[in-house]
Amino acid sequence: MSYAFYSFLILIGEGSNASIEDLKTELNDFYKDDARGVKLTLNGSLLTLNVNDWKLYIRYNSDSHVLKESQELAEEFAGDKPEKNQIAVCASRFEMSADPDVNMDYFNDSLFAQEKIEDFSNVFVFDANARGFLNL
Repeated sequence: MSYAFYSFLILIGEGSNASIEDLKTELNDFYKDDARGVKLTLNGSLLTLNVNDWKLYIRYNSDSHVLKESQELAEEFAGDKPEKNQIAVCASRFEMSADPDVNMDYFNDSLFAQEKIEDFSNVFVFDANARGFLNL
């Protein structure tokens, strides 16, 4: 038996078109004919994807500490990449986490949500488990 936990910080750069409302629309469009009866709910800044008994959580966060943490992530993990300065000024982000996924039954669901977020402009995906940026 394996175990997977999905945990990503998606930093939203200046001028990005990313929004939690648009993300919900994109995910609704994808899952509208899904036979599993997938449910999406947006409660304030928290978007929840519910598949069977498993949940994926995506929170939009623009609290004051986000900018400082973006600066720290840029310094520690962006190295000499050209995006380093863009990352350092990200004042908002999506925080993606999920219930444990025994046997990785919902891996594709988490991956699709991440890919839809990456479709937004000027976003930087940090994998908290691997401790690195995925799209630099």
